[in-house]
Amino acid sequence: MSWLLLALSLAVFCVAWSVHSPLLMVLCMLAALAALGGFAWLRYKLLFPERTVAIDDTPMSAEDIRRMRDAQAANPAVPTPLPAASHPDADQMRAAALRVAERDALEQQHAEAQRRIEEMERRAAEAEQRATEMAQRLAELQQREAQQPASPIAAVRHQNVPPPMPVPTPVAHVPKPNLRDEGWNPYAGEVQAPAKPAIDPKAAGLDVPMLTPLRDDAEPT
Repeated sequence: MSWLLLALSLAVFCVAWSVHSPLLMVLCMLAALAALGGFAWLRYKLLFPERTVAIDDTPMSAEDIRRMRDAQAANPAVPTPLPAASHPDADQMRAAALRVAERDALEQQHAEAQRRIEEMERRAAEAEQRATEMAQRLAELQQREAQQPASPIAAVRHQNVPPPMPVPTPVAHVPKPNLRDEGWNPYAGEVQAPAKPAIDPKAAGLDVPMLTPLRDDAEPT
């Protein structure tokens, strides 16, 4: 119903904008506002309904509820003690219930302890299995090392080192004779050349007879 009122208000607004008569436009606007107000009122009632209290199918007003609350505040309720148990075996039943609760608690503790023991045994078995696997791997490694041939590096390490060879003593360098000692001194006043040996004509292949022997210095004229 509320949505129908909203649609009606929108339709009346559209009609009010389309008419040409000012009076008819005002009437349409008033009708649209009335429909919009009805829509708002219905939505409020649906969202916030009135709460009614009924006693023995008789609805009570807000004034009756207020009077009842005032009376309850003036006369607070006094707690009534419970009557004693009339059953003759009530104490025995209570003791039996306590024993059952204690037994359940002990069983729960025993189950928890048993679970912890099983967990510790499982961990110990896993640790023992890991230790066995490690020992087996170590034995396999030792067997492989025993089967493998000796490494050349190990042989080189354990090979006897020969004694060091004697190093020959280096010979002292003999200097060459200085040509200046034989007369080749460019700074001297006279150049003293070494004496040349005499030439043998026959050995040299010279068959020309010579009247006078060759001399190094010329005769003065």
